[in-house]
Amino acid sequence: MKFLVVIASLAVVLTLQEVRGRTEVELLESILSPDNLVKTKPPALALNGTTDVEFGIHPIWLELTPNGVIRGKSWYRYQWVDERLAWTLDESNGMFQALRVNPINLWVPDVFPYSRFDSHKAMFAFHTDGAGSNALIYPSGRVLFVPEAGQEFICSDVDLDSIWGEHECLLKFGSWTYNGHLLNIIPYGGKTELELGDYEKSSPLLIKKSSVKREVKYYSCCGDEPYPALVISLTVQRKFIIQDNGMIIHNPQLKSQGVQCD
Repeated sequence: MKFLVVIASLAVVLTLQEVRGRTEVELLESILSPDNLVKTKPPALALNGTTDVEFGIHPIWLELTPNGVIRGKSWYRYQWVDERLAWTLDESNGMFQALRVNPINLWVPDVFPYSRFDSHKAMFAFHTDGAGSNALIYPSGRVLFVPEAGQEFICSDVDLDSIWGEHECLLKFGSWTYNGHLLNIIPYGGKTELELGDYEKSSPLLIKKSSVKREVKYYSCCGDEPYPALVISLTVQRKFIIQDNGMIIHNPQLKSQGVQCD
């Protein structure tokens, strides 16, 4: 009799597990545990293929320093597919649509700003445990990672004598170690310009226009290896400057054009 009770209890437990599906932790353990390749190798490397990585930046607050450096806060957007991380909605019984995982447990593209000014800071600070947001893994293996980035960039074409004029700044992003046969960087969502919907009105810098273009270069050292990069062009103009004594001086050119400068 006791044996039948035990069998019946096990059947109930198994039925309940099937109904509730696997937890997020259980799913993550199953797709991350087989080996460390999901942390160290691009998803297409084992197949001698190319990993397409969508990348974009989402400016939040920017300023242009007197020495021609753009600095501020942005969101970076990375998206790629890693079939090693695929799972099914049936496994979760529809309880969640995406898995949330610390990015240090994943291979993350080493896309990096070539034109950065703050080279004294860690190259990939958001890869440090606790320093970045979680990444999302969707059933197909699509990974979305949107870390916050506070960085400084060299503005390549700035007239330091023109305080209130327009300036064009070129920001270049590409892989630090992979050529285009292994990591192919493309604009996030196919965008040809930046999204400015979350750009703070309090930012001292007005972004008048922007463009996103992909370029490919070849180098004499590396044969037929392509090196793709995204070149982001920003046409910017100061809205105001804050002096050392705290006094705010507004751009007279913009004020005469009726542009809000605060």
